[in-house]
Amino acid sequence: MDDQYPAQFKHSERPRGIAFAPDLHIDGVGPSTRVDDYAGTVLSKAAHIIQVANEESLVSCFPGDVFGRARVASDFVKSRFITILRSAHFMPIIYPGNHDMGGDILGEADTLWLLKACGCAHVQIKSGPTTTMKMEGDDGNEVTVGIGGTPYGQDFPEEAGWDQPVDLGIWFSHHNLPFQSHYTDRPVYGFSEILGVDRVINGHLHHPAPSVRVGNTEWFNPGSCTRTKANERARTPTFGIMWADGAIDIHPLALDGSDSVFTSSAGRISAPINSSAPDSMARERFISHLASDTGEEKSVGVHLDEALASGLIDRDMREWLEKIAHKAA
Repeated sequence: MDDQYPAQFKHSERPRGIAFAPDLHIDGVGPSTRVDDYAGTVLSKAAHIIQVANEESLVSCFPGDVFGRARVASDFVKSRFITILRSAHFMPIIYPGNHDMGGDILGEADTLWLLKACGCAHVQIKSGPTTTMKMEGDDGNEVTVGIGGTPYGQDFPEEAGWDQPVDLGIWFSHHNLPFQSHYTDRPVYGFSEILGVDRVINGHLHHPAPSVRVGNTEWFNPGSCTRTKANERARTPTFGIMWADGAIDIHPLALDGSDSVFTSSAGRISAPINSSAPDSMARERFISHLASDTGEEKSVGVHLDEALASGLIDRDMREWLEKIAHKAA
């Protein structure tokens, strides 16, 4: 383990399970298709997840893309999120996603590193086991649970490597897994059995998909907490709870005003911007143009990710172009 998850908790009770929250995408600036108070929305979701975790005696785990970009500019957003995490009864666990990192591995220049440095969350830098802990089952029996994970871009282990025998092994990831066909043009990690792991919870793919079992390991893709593209407008954001016996419950996280958070013209990019139209209408049209593609809607971030993956631009250029797009919008 790169560093130890704390053995002692703020409260004496044993946790009863894990609240997992993939892809919050916290940021002070919302995706170009969003028209709501994006920062307020995603922070309220984080606060709700921690509140539920406290009420139900759960450890909160975030399998990637906690932040919407590697370097969040808003000090308000960062300080508010730190305050939310510090209210947790059990220290939250975070596994970096692709949006959390400016490089191939989390570094000190990334905002997520700040959470590690200030001690408000356990941030896992490398793939591997995080901790084993005693949890309480529904019938009051003691259950030994292993928790581990693999940050974005790192390889899955063949074996969990727990420091003691476990009754339930849980792994978190943020990978291009073949639950669906969204990432056929990008590197894809296959499903395999991980010895000692019963459940894998994957982030990164925002749409939920049926689980896949290989041997004793079952892979789950529950969907994201936050919708970042207009083609997600019909989907209800969710977070999940895994109890100490391995049962999984998925809960709605519809705290953002349903489909009204997206521009009404998203996807309609054929009509030219009318220079005589009111400024608000022109801005909305331009935002939609940045956020859309003919056929399937894509955010400017997705376009830039694809350009980065294909080698057309480097990481610094991607960051610069995204800033230009947000300023223009």
